[in-house]
Amino acid sequence: MRNKRYIWLPLILFGYFIFMTLKFGLNLLHQGHTWTFILTCAAEIAVLILLSFSLRRRDRFRAEHKK
Repeated sequence: MRNKRYIWLPLILFGYFIFMTLKFGLNLLHQGHTWTFILTCAAEIAVLILLSFSLRRRDRFRAEHKK
């Protein structure tokens, strides 16, 4: 079975993101910093998506070079 690092690594980071959102993000919402919270969440999700595409591309190149 192929190593699907492009799936499990972003999922682990997403779990960490959810934990940190529950720990610190709720304080931002209570203080009235809604846009800061929303922009931080959007930036984190964008980074996770870019990481997934980057790792998928890297794994594809490694598979081609092995052949």
